[in-house]
Amino acid sequence: MKATTQIFLSYAREDEGKVESLYQRFSDTGVKPWMDKKDILPGEIWRSSVQKAIRRSDFFLACLSVNSLKRGFLQREIKEALDIRQEMLDSDIYLIPVRLEDCEVPEGLCDFQWVNLFEEDGWTRLMEAIQMGGDWDPDAREQILRERINLYVERKQWRPAIEAALRRIDILPLTEPSDEQHERHRLLNDLMKAACEELAQLYVRCAEADLALDNLEGAVDSYEKAEQLCQKIEDWQGMREIQAALAETYERWAEVRAEVHRWADAIKHYQSALMLYEKLGSPANIALTQYHLGRLRKEQPEKPEAVSCFEKCLEYRRDNEGEFLIPFKIILSAYKEIIQARLGEREFHLAVLQFCKKADDLFIAGQTQDAIDAAQEALRLSRAQAQELIFDSQLCLGRLLMESGKWERAIDEYEVVLEMAGSLGDEKARIEILDRLKQAVKKYRVDLKLAETQGDKKVQNEIQNYLDRLQKVLFQGYSGHEHAPAS
Repeated sequence: MKATTQIFLSYAREDEGKVESLYQRFSDTGVKPWMDKKDILPGEIWRSSVQKAIRRSDFFLACLSVNSLKRGFLQREIKEALDIRQEMLDSDIYLIPVRLEDCEVPEGLCDFQWVNLFEEDGWTRLMEAIQMGGDWDPDAREQILRERINLYVERKQWRPAIEAALRRIDILPLTEPSDEQHERHRLLNDLMKAACEELAQLYVRCAEADLALDNLEGAVDSYEKAEQLCQKIEDWQGMREIQAALAETYERWAEVRAEVHRWADAIKHYQSALMLYEKLGSPANIALTQYHLGRLRKEQPEKPEAVSCFEKCLEYRRDNEGEFLIPFKIILSAYKEIIQARLGEREFHLAVLQFCKKADDLFIAGQTQDAIDAAQEALRLSRAQAQELIFDSQLCLGRLLMESGKWERAIDEYEVVLEMAGSLGDEKARIEILDRLKQAVKKYRVDLKLAETQGDKKVQNEIQNYLDRLQKVLFQGYSGHEHAPAS
Protein backbone atom coordinates (compact mmCIF):
# COMPACT_ATOMS: atom_id res chain seq x y z
CA MET A 1 0.00 0.00 0.00
CA LYS A 2 1.34 3.43 -0.98
CA ALA A 3 2.22 5.85 1.82
CA THR A 4 -0.04 8.49 0.28
CA THR A 5 -3.08 6.25 -0.25
CA GLN A 6 -6.25 8.38 -0.32
CA ILE A 7 -9.68 6.96 0.50
CA PHE A 8 -12.84 8.79 -0.53
CA LEU A 9 -15.72 8.39 1.92
CA SER A 10 -19.17 8.68 0.34
CA TYR A 11 -22.12 8.71 2.72
CA ALA A 12 -25.63 9.88 3.40
CA ARG A 13 -25.81 13.02 5.51
CA GLU A 14 -27.69 11.15 8.28
CA ASP A 15 -24.64 8.88 8.75
CA GLU A 16 -22.19 11.74 9.26
CA GLY A 17 -21.30 10.77 12.84
CA LYS A 18 -20.47 7.16 11.97
CA VAL A 19 -18.38 8.21 8.99
CA GLU A 20 -16.46 10.74 11.09
CA SER A 21 -15.45 7.87 13.36
CA LEU A 22 -14.35 5.89 10.30
CA TYR A 23 -12.39 8.92 9.10
CA GLN A 24 -10.50 9.12 12.39
CA ARG A 25 -9.78 5.40 12.39
CA PHE A 26 -8.25 5.59 8.92
CA SER A 27 -6.17 8.60 9.93
CA ASP A 28 -4.78 6.63 12.89
CA THR A 29 -3.58 3.86 10.53
CA GLY A 30 -1.54 6.30 8.38
CA VAL A 31 -3.73 6.46 5.26
CA LYS A 32 -5.41 9.66 4.07
CA PRO A 33 -9.20 9.59 4.23
CA TRP A 34 -11.20 12.25 2.37
CA MET A 35 -14.55 13.52 3.66
CA ASP A 36 -16.35 16.61 2.41
CA LYS A 37 -17.00 17.98 5.90
CA LYS A 38 -13.35 17.61 6.86
CA ASP A 39 -11.46 18.38 3.68
CA ILE A 40 -13.35 21.07 1.75
CA LEU A 41 -12.06 24.46 2.82
CA PRO A 42 -14.34 27.46 3.38
CA GLY A 43 -14.88 29.25 0.08
CA GLU A 44 -14.13 26.24 -2.14
CA ILE A 45 -16.80 25.10 -4.60
CA TRP A 46 -18.33 22.00 -3.05
CA ARG A 47 -19.31 20.10 -6.18
CA SER A 48 -16.03 20.52 -8.06
CA SER A 49 -14.04 19.69 -4.89
CA VAL A 50 -15.92 16.40 -4.52
CA GLN A 51 -15.42 15.48 -8.17
CA LYS A 52 -11.69 16.21 -7.99
CA ALA A 53 -11.33 14.17 -4.80
CA ILE A 54 -13.10 11.18 -6.35
CA ARG A 55 -10.78 11.28 -9.36
CA ARG A 56 -7.66 11.55 -7.22
CA SER A 57 -8.53 8.91 -4.63
CA ASP A 58 -7.09 5.38 -4.66
CA PHE A 59 -10.26 3.93 -3.15
CA PHE A 60 -13.92 4.83 -3.10
CA LEU A 61 -15.87 3.63 -0.08
CA ALA A 62 -19.64 3.70 -0.46
CA CYS A 63 -20.80 3.87 3.16
CA LEU A 64 -24.25 2.28 3.16
CA SER A 65 -27.15 2.27 5.61
CA VAL A 66 -30.92 2.44 5.45
CA ASN A 67 -30.43 6.12 4.66
CA SER A 68 -28.44 5.36 1.50
CA LEU A 69 -31.42 4.33 -0.61
CA LYS A 70 -32.59 7.94 -0.91
CA ARG A 71 -31.79 9.74 -4.14
CA GLY A 72 -29.16 12.41 -3.66
CA PHE A 73 -25.47 13.22 -3.79
CA LEU A 74 -24.47 9.75 -2.59
CA GLN A 75 -26.06 8.15 -5.66
CA ARG A 76 -24.34 10.67 -7.94
CA GLU A 77 -20.96 10.01 -6.33
CA ILE A 78 -21.43 6.26 -6.71
CA LYS A 79 -22.17 6.75 -10.41
CA GLU A 80 -18.92 8.69 -10.86
CA ALA A 81 -17.00 5.98 -9.03
CA LEU A 82 -18.54 3.31 -11.28
CA ASP A 83 -17.36 5.24 -14.33
CA ILE A 84 -13.83 5.31 -12.96
CA ARG A 85 -14.00 1.61 -12.10
CA GLN A 86 -14.62 0.80 -15.77
CA GLU A 87 -11.18 2.18 -16.53
CA MET A 88 -9.49 -0.47 -14.37
CA LEU A 89 -8.69 -4.13 -14.69
CA ASP A 90 -11.14 -6.65 -13.24
CA SER A 91 -8.56 -7.64 -10.64
CA ASP A 92 -8.18 -4.09 -9.32
CA ILE A 93 -9.83 -3.16 -6.03
CA TYR A 94 -11.16 0.38 -6.02
CA LEU A 95 -14.87 0.62 -5.20
CA ILE A 96 -15.79 -1.01 -1.88
CA PRO A 97 -19.37 -1.05 -0.56
CA VAL A 98 -19.17 -0.65 3.24
CA ARG A 99 -22.33 -1.50 5.16
CA LEU A 100 -22.52 0.54 8.35
CA GLU A 101 -25.55 -1.49 9.44
CA ASP A 102 -27.74 -4.28 8.12
CA CYS A 103 -29.26 -2.79 4.96
CA GLU A 104 -29.85 -3.39 1.26
CA VAL A 105 -27.04 -2.84 -1.22
CA PRO A 106 -28.01 -0.66 -4.22
CA GLU A 107 -28.39 -2.55 -7.46
CA GLY A 108 -25.39 -0.84 -9.10
CA LEU A 109 -23.08 -2.14 -6.35
CA CYS A 110 -24.30 -5.73 -6.19
CA ASP A 111 -21.44 -6.97 -8.40
CA PHE A 112 -18.90 -5.87 -5.77
CA GLN A 113 -18.18 -7.81 -2.60
CA TRP A 114 -19.19 -5.64 0.30
CA VAL A 115 -17.92 -5.57 3.85
CA ASN A 116 -20.07 -5.38 6.98
CA LEU A 117 -18.35 -2.88 9.22
CA PHE A 118 -20.76 -3.65 12.06
CA GLU A 119 -19.47 -7.24 12.25
CA GLU A 120 -16.53 -8.23 14.44
CA ASP A 121 -14.05 -8.79 11.58
CA GLY A 122 -15.40 -5.98 9.40
CA TRP A 123 -12.58 -3.51 9.99
CA THR A 124 -9.90 -6.19 9.51
CA ARG A 125 -11.37 -7.31 6.18
CA LEU A 126 -11.66 -3.69 5.01
CA MET A 127 -7.99 -2.99 5.78
CA GLU A 128 -6.94 -6.21 4.03
CA ALA A 129 -8.77 -5.07 0.89
CA ILE A 130 -7.08 -1.66 1.04
CA GLN A 131 -3.65 -3.21 1.56
CA MET A 132 -4.20 -5.66 -1.30
CA GLY A 133 -5.88 -3.24 -3.66
CA GLY A 134 -3.47 -0.36 -3.20
CA ASP A 135 -1.09 -1.86 -5.75
CA TRP A 136 -3.23 -1.63 -8.91
CA ASP A 137 -1.23 -0.92 -12.06
CA PRO A 138 -1.43 2.80 -12.97
CA ASP A 139 0.17 2.20 -16.38
CA ALA A 140 -2.54 -0.27 -17.31
CA ARG A 141 -5.20 2.16 -16.14
CA GLU A 142 -3.58 4.98 -18.14
CA GLN A 143 -3.73 2.81 -21.27
CA ILE A 144 -7.39 2.01 -20.67
CA LEU A 145 -8.13 5.71 -20.25
CA ARG A 146 -6.24 6.49 -23.47
CA GLU A 147 -8.38 3.99 -25.39
CA ARG A 148 -11.54 5.34 -23.79
CA ILE A 149 -10.64 8.94 -24.73
CA ASN A 150 -10.07 7.91 -28.36
CA LEU A 151 -13.41 6.13 -28.42
CA TYR A 152 -15.28 9.16 -27.06
CA VAL A 153 -13.53 11.44 -29.56
CA GLU A 154 -14.56 9.18 -32.46
CA ARG A 155 -18.15 9.43 -31.24
CA LYS A 156 -17.82 13.22 -30.68
CA GLN A 157 -18.83 12.73 -27.07
CA TRP A 158 -16.75 15.58 -25.76
CA ARG A 159 -17.81 15.74 -22.12
CA PRO A 160 -17.14 12.03 -21.41
CA ALA A 161 -13.83 12.44 -23.25
CA ILE A 162 -12.98 15.39 -20.98
CA GLU A 163 -13.83 13.39 -17.86
CA ALA A 164 -11.59 10.53 -18.98
CA ALA A 165 -8.79 12.97 -19.84
CA LEU A 166 -9.08 14.57 -16.39
CA ARG A 167 -8.75 11.18 -14.72
CA ARG A 168 -5.75 10.36 -16.91
CA ILE A 169 -4.02 13.55 -15.79
CA ASP A 170 -4.73 12.72 -12.14
CA ILE A 171 -2.93 9.35 -12.35
CA LEU A 172 -0.03 10.43 -14.56
CA PRO A 173 2.31 11.21 -11.63
CA LEU A 174 1.88 7.55 -10.61
CA THR A 175 3.33 6.12 -13.84
CA GLU A 176 6.86 4.75 -13.62
CA PRO A 177 9.20 5.57 -16.55
CA SER A 178 12.19 3.27 -16.10
CA ASP A 179 15.31 5.44 -16.16
CA GLU A 180 17.40 7.77 -13.98
CA GLN A 181 15.50 9.94 -11.51
CA HIS A 182 16.01 13.22 -13.40
CA GLU A 183 14.97 11.53 -16.64
CA ARG A 184 11.84 10.27 -14.89
CA HIS A 185 10.85 13.81 -13.93
CA ARG A 186 11.47 15.01 -17.48
CA LEU A 187 9.30 12.25 -18.92
CA LEU A 188 6.57 12.95 -16.40
CA ASN A 189 6.62 16.64 -17.32
CA ASP A 190 6.43 15.81 -21.02
CA LEU A 191 3.57 13.38 -20.42
CA MET A 192 1.72 15.91 -18.28
CA LYS A 193 2.17 18.69 -20.85
CA ALA A 194 0.94 16.48 -23.69
CA ALA A 195 -2.05 15.37 -21.61
CA CYS A 196 -2.92 19.00 -20.75
CA GLU A 197 -2.63 20.00 -24.42
CA GLU A 198 -4.99 17.17 -25.35
CA LEU A 199 -7.43 18.15 -22.60
CA ALA A 200 -7.36 21.80 -23.71
CA GLN A 201 -8.26 20.72 -27.25
CA LEU A 202 -11.09 18.59 -25.92
CA TYR A 203 -12.46 21.58 -24.04
CA VAL A 204 -12.26 23.62 -27.27
CA ARG A 205 -14.13 20.93 -29.22
CA CYS A 206 -16.73 20.79 -26.46
CA ALA A 207 -17.09 24.58 -26.60
CA GLU A 208 -17.55 24.49 -30.37
CA ALA A 209 -20.23 21.81 -30.00
CA ASP A 210 -22.00 23.94 -27.37
CA LEU A 211 -21.87 26.98 -29.68
CA ALA A 212 -23.56 24.96 -32.42
CA LEU A 213 -26.38 24.28 -29.95
CA ASP A 214 -26.46 27.92 -28.72
CA ASN A 215 -25.33 26.75 -25.29
CA LEU A 216 -23.26 29.88 -24.74
CA GLU A 217 -22.82 29.41 -21.00
CA GLY A 218 -21.39 25.93 -21.56
CA ALA A 219 -19.12 27.21 -24.32
CA VAL A 220 -17.75 29.96 -22.09
CA ASP A 221 -17.06 27.46 -19.30
CA SER A 222 -15.17 25.12 -21.65
CA TYR A 223 -13.14 27.90 -23.26
CA GLU A 224 -12.15 29.27 -19.84
CA LYS A 225 -10.94 25.84 -18.71
CA ALA A 226 -8.97 25.45 -21.94
CA GLU A 227 -7.44 28.90 -21.36
CA GLN A 228 -6.36 27.91 -17.83
CA LEU A 229 -4.71 24.74 -19.13
CA CYS A 230 -2.78 26.64 -21.81
CA GLN A 231 -1.58 29.07 -19.16
CA LYS A 232 -0.52 26.18 -16.93
CA ILE A 233 1.69 24.64 -19.64
CA GLU A 234 2.77 28.07 -20.97
CA ASP A 235 1.24 27.54 -24.42
CA TRP A 236 0.90 31.26 -25.08
CA GLN A 237 -0.09 31.00 -28.73
CA GLY A 238 -2.78 28.46 -27.92
CA MET A 239 -4.00 30.66 -25.08
CA ARG A 240 -4.31 33.69 -27.37
CA GLU A 241 -6.37 31.70 -29.88
CA ILE A 242 -8.67 30.47 -27.12
CA GLN A 243 -8.99 33.98 -25.64
CA ALA A 244 -10.05 35.30 -29.06
CA ALA A 245 -12.71 32.59 -29.38
CA LEU A 246 -13.82 33.21 -25.79
CA ALA A 247 -14.15 36.95 -26.40
CA GLU A 248 -16.30 36.32 -29.49
CA THR A 249 -18.48 33.96 -27.45
CA TYR A 250 -18.95 36.59 -24.73
CA GLU A 251 -19.97 39.10 -27.42
CA ARG A 252 -22.49 36.67 -28.88
CA TRP A 253 -23.85 36.00 -25.40
CA ALA A 254 -24.16 39.75 -24.79
CA GLU A 255 -26.11 40.17 -28.02
CA VAL A 256 -28.52 37.41 -27.02
CA ARG A 257 -29.14 39.00 -23.62
CA ALA A 258 -29.58 42.44 -25.16
CA GLU A 259 -32.27 41.09 -27.51
CA VAL A 260 -34.45 40.28 -24.50
CA HIS A 261 -33.57 43.60 -22.80
CA ARG A 262 -31.42 42.00 -20.10
CA TRP A 263 -29.15 45.04 -20.16
CA ALA A 264 -27.14 44.25 -17.02
CA ASP A 265 -26.26 40.77 -18.25
CA ALA A 266 -25.36 42.06 -21.70
CA ILE A 267 -23.10 44.75 -20.24
CA LYS A 268 -21.36 42.18 -18.02
CA HIS A 269 -20.64 39.91 -20.99
CA TYR A 270 -19.38 42.78 -23.15
CA GLN A 271 -17.07 43.81 -20.30
CA SER A 272 -15.71 40.26 -20.16
CA ALA A 273 -15.07 40.38 -23.92
CA LEU A 274 -13.42 43.78 -23.56
CA MET A 275 -10.98 42.50 -20.91
CA LEU A 276 -9.92 39.71 -23.25
CA TYR A 277 -9.49 42.04 -26.23
CA GLU A 278 -7.33 44.31 -24.06
CA LYS A 279 -5.15 41.32 -23.16
CA LEU A 280 -4.88 40.44 -26.85
CA GLY A 281 -4.08 44.03 -27.80
CA SER A 282 -6.81 44.13 -30.47
CA PRO A 283 -7.69 47.83 -31.02
CA ALA A 284 -10.43 47.20 -33.59
CA ASN A 285 -12.28 44.82 -31.28
CA ILE A 286 -11.74 47.13 -28.31
CA ALA A 287 -13.30 50.00 -30.29
CA LEU A 288 -16.31 47.95 -31.40
CA THR A 289 -16.91 46.51 -27.94
CA GLN A 290 -16.73 49.96 -26.35
CA TYR A 291 -19.27 51.17 -28.91
CA HIS A 292 -21.67 48.33 -28.06
CA LEU A 293 -21.21 49.02 -24.36
CA GLY A 294 -22.05 52.66 -24.98
CA ARG A 295 -25.25 51.74 -26.79
CA LEU A 296 -26.29 49.48 -23.92
CA ARG A 297 -25.41 51.97 -21.21
CA LYS A 298 -27.74 54.47 -22.86
CA GLU A 299 -30.52 52.20 -21.62
CA GLN A 300 -29.20 52.53 -18.06
CA PRO A 301 -29.36 55.51 -15.66
CA GLU A 302 -25.57 56.01 -15.91
CA LYS A 303 -25.53 58.22 -19.03
CA PRO A 304 -22.00 59.59 -18.42
CA GLU A 305 -20.66 56.03 -18.59
CA ALA A 306 -22.21 55.68 -22.06
CA VAL A 307 -20.42 58.83 -23.26
CA SER A 308 -17.15 57.51 -21.83
CA CYS A 309 -17.59 54.27 -23.80
CA PHE A 310 -18.16 56.18 -27.06
CA GLU A 311 -15.07 58.30 -26.39
CA LYS A 312 -12.97 55.19 -25.77
CA CYS A 313 -14.33 53.71 -28.98
CA LEU A 314 -12.98 56.70 -30.87
CA GLU A 315 -9.60 56.43 -29.13
CA TYR A 316 -9.08 53.10 -30.92
CA ARG A 317 -10.73 53.98 -34.25
CA ARG A 318 -7.45 54.36 -36.20
CA ASP A 319 -4.13 52.51 -36.32
CA ASN A 320 -0.67 54.06 -36.19
CA GLU A 321 -0.79 54.69 -39.93
CA GLY A 322 -4.04 56.63 -39.61
CA GLU A 323 -6.18 53.92 -41.23
CA PHE A 324 -9.67 53.39 -39.85
CA LEU A 325 -10.04 50.06 -38.04
CA ILE A 326 -13.83 50.00 -37.70
CA PRO A 327 -16.72 50.83 -40.05
CA PHE A 328 -16.94 54.58 -40.58
CA LYS A 329 -20.67 54.64 -39.92
CA ILE A 330 -19.92 53.45 -36.37
CA ILE A 331 -17.37 56.25 -35.97
CA LEU A 332 -19.92 58.83 -37.09
CA SER A 333 -22.54 57.31 -34.77
CA ALA A 334 -20.13 57.57 -31.83
CA TYR A 335 -19.44 61.24 -32.64
CA LYS A 336 -23.18 61.90 -32.83
CA GLU A 337 -23.79 60.31 -29.42
CA ILE A 338 -20.94 62.25 -27.78
CA ILE A 339 -21.89 65.62 -29.33
CA GLN A 340 -25.56 65.22 -28.42
CA ALA A 341 -24.63 64.34 -24.84
CA ARG A 342 -22.21 67.27 -24.52
CA LEU A 343 -24.75 69.72 -25.92
CA GLY A 344 -27.42 68.31 -23.61
CA GLU A 345 -25.12 68.88 -20.63
CA ARG A 346 -24.26 72.35 -22.01
CA GLU A 347 -20.60 71.35 -22.21
CA PHE A 348 -20.17 73.40 -25.38
CA HIS A 349 -16.37 73.47 -25.38
CA LEU A 350 -16.27 69.65 -25.41
CA ALA A 351 -18.84 69.55 -28.21
CA VAL A 352 -16.69 71.96 -30.29
CA LEU A 353 -13.64 69.72 -29.87
CA GLN A 354 -15.64 66.70 -31.03
CA PHE A 355 -16.88 68.59 -34.09
CA CYS A 356 -13.26 69.37 -35.00
CA LYS A 357 -12.18 65.74 -34.60
CA LYS A 358 -15.17 64.61 -36.60
CA ALA A 359 -14.24 67.06 -39.36
CA ASP A 360 -10.73 65.62 -39.56
CA ASP A 361 -12.06 62.05 -39.78
CA LEU A 362 -14.58 63.00 -42.45
CA PHE A 363 -11.81 64.55 -44.53
CA ILE A 364 -9.62 61.43 -44.17
CA ALA A 365 -12.61 59.33 -45.24
CA GLY A 366 -12.92 61.41 -48.42
CA GLN A 367 -16.12 63.21 -47.37
CA THR A 368 -14.67 66.67 -47.96
CA GLN A 369 -17.80 68.80 -47.94
CA ASP A 370 -19.14 67.05 -44.84
CA ALA A 371 -15.78 67.70 -43.17
CA ILE A 372 -15.95 71.42 -43.97
CA ASP A 373 -19.56 71.53 -42.75
CA ALA A 374 -18.53 69.95 -39.43
CA ALA A 375 -15.67 72.46 -39.03
CA GLN A 376 -18.06 75.33 -39.77
CA GLU A 377 -20.49 73.98 -37.18
CA ALA A 378 -17.63 73.92 -34.66
CA LEU A 379 -16.83 77.54 -35.51
CA ARG A 380 -20.49 78.60 -35.28
CA LEU A 381 -20.90 76.90 -31.89
CA SER A 382 -17.66 78.30 -30.50
CA ARG A 383 -18.65 81.84 -31.52
CA ALA A 384 -22.02 81.42 -29.82
CA GLN A 385 -21.15 79.39 -26.71
CA ALA A 386 -17.43 78.63 -26.39
CA GLN A 387 -15.45 81.65 -27.50
CA GLU A 388 -12.25 80.28 -25.99
CA LEU A 389 -12.32 77.66 -28.79
CA ILE A 390 -12.90 80.02 -31.74
CA PHE A 391 -9.20 79.82 -32.51
CA ASP A 392 -9.17 75.99 -32.57
CA SER A 393 -12.27 75.67 -34.72
CA GLN A 394 -11.15 78.40 -37.15
CA LEU A 395 -7.76 76.70 -37.47
CA CYS A 396 -9.49 73.38 -38.19
CA LEU A 397 -11.67 74.98 -40.88
CA GLY A 398 -8.72 76.71 -42.52
CA ARG A 399 -6.71 73.49 -42.62
CA LEU A 400 -9.56 71.55 -44.23
CA LEU A 401 -10.23 74.27 -46.80
CA MET A 402 -6.57 74.34 -47.78
CA GLU A 403 -6.23 70.54 -47.98
CA SER A 404 -9.37 70.36 -50.12
CA GLY A 405 -7.98 72.95 -52.58
CA LYS A 406 -10.30 75.82 -51.63
CA TRP A 407 -7.38 78.20 -51.38
CA GLU A 408 -9.11 81.58 -51.37
CA ARG A 409 -11.38 80.67 -48.45
CA ALA A 410 -8.47 78.93 -46.70
CA ILE A 411 -6.32 82.05 -46.93
CA ASP A 412 -9.19 84.13 -45.47
CA GLU A 413 -9.47 81.76 -42.50
CA TYR A 414 -5.71 81.55 -41.93
CA GLU A 415 -5.37 85.30 -42.04
CA VAL A 416 -7.90 85.60 -39.22
CA VAL A 417 -6.28 82.80 -37.26
CA LEU A 418 -2.83 84.36 -37.62
CA GLU A 419 -4.13 87.58 -36.11
CA MET A 420 -5.71 85.61 -33.24
CA ALA A 421 -2.50 83.61 -32.65
CA GLY A 422 -0.58 86.86 -32.43
CA SER A 423 -3.01 88.43 -29.99
CA LEU A 424 -3.05 85.27 -27.87
CA GLY A 425 0.71 84.88 -28.01
CA ASP A 426 0.34 81.32 -29.27
CA GLU A 427 3.71 80.86 -30.95
CA LYS A 428 3.21 77.17 -31.69
CA ALA A 429 -0.01 77.79 -33.61
CA ARG A 430 1.53 80.75 -35.46
CA ILE A 431 4.42 78.60 -36.70
CA GLU A 432 2.06 75.77 -37.71
CA ILE A 433 -0.05 78.16 -39.80
CA LEU A 434 2.98 79.75 -41.45
CA ASP A 435 4.38 76.32 -42.32
CA ARG A 436 1.12 75.40 -44.01
CA LEU A 437 1.13 78.69 -45.94
CA LYS A 438 4.70 78.05 -47.09
CA GLN A 439 3.66 74.62 -48.34
CA ALA A 440 0.85 76.31 -50.26
CA VAL A 441 3.35 78.76 -51.82
CA LYS A 442 5.50 75.85 -53.04
CA LYS A 443 2.50 74.14 -54.58
CA TYR A 444 1.32 77.31 -56.35
CA ARG A 445 4.79 77.91 -57.79
CA VAL A 446 4.74 74.44 -59.31
CA ASP A 447 1.25 75.08 -60.70
CA LEU A 448 2.41 78.45 -62.07
CA LYS A 449 5.29 76.87 -64.01
CA LEU A 450 2.91 74.31 -65.45
CA ALA A 451 0.49 77.04 -66.54
CA GLU A 452 3.36 79.00 -68.14
CA THR A 453 4.44 75.87 -70.04
CA GLN A 454 0.90 75.40 -71.32
CA GLY A 455 0.58 79.10 -72.18
CA ASP A 456 -2.64 79.51 -70.20
CA LYS A 457 -2.62 83.23 -69.29
CA LYS A 458 -5.90 83.15 -67.39
CA VAL A 459 -4.74 80.40 -65.05
CA GLN A 460 -1.34 82.13 -64.71
CA ASN A 461 -2.99 85.33 -63.53
CA GLU A 462 -5.26 83.49 -61.10
CA ILE A 463 -2.36 81.57 -59.55
CA GLN A 464 -0.20 84.68 -59.38
CA ASN A 465 -2.95 86.48 -57.49
CA TYR A 466 -3.05 83.64 -54.95
CA LEU A 467 0.73 83.70 -54.65
CA ASP A 468 0.80 87.45 -54.09
CA ARG A 469 -1.82 87.16 -51.38
CA LEU A 470 -0.07 84.24 -49.72
CA GLN A 471 3.21 86.15 -49.68
CA LYS A 472 1.47 89.11 -48.11
CA VAL A 473 -0.07 86.97 -45.37
CA LEU A 474 3.28 85.27 -44.78
CA PHE A 475 5.10 88.56 -44.35
CA GLN A 476 2.38 89.77 -42.00
CA GLY A 477 2.75 86.55 -40.01
CA TYR A 478 6.50 86.94 -39.76
CA SER A 479 6.33 90.65 -39.09
CA GLY A 480 8.25 91.37 -35.89
CA HIS A 481 9.72 87.84 -35.85
CA GLU A 482 13.04 86.47 -37.07
CA HIS A 483 13.52 84.12 -40.00
CA ALA A 484 11.03 85.77 -42.35
CA PRO A 485 10.95 83.88 -45.70
CA ALA A 486 12.46 85.27 -48.84
CA SER A 487 10.09 86.20 -51.63
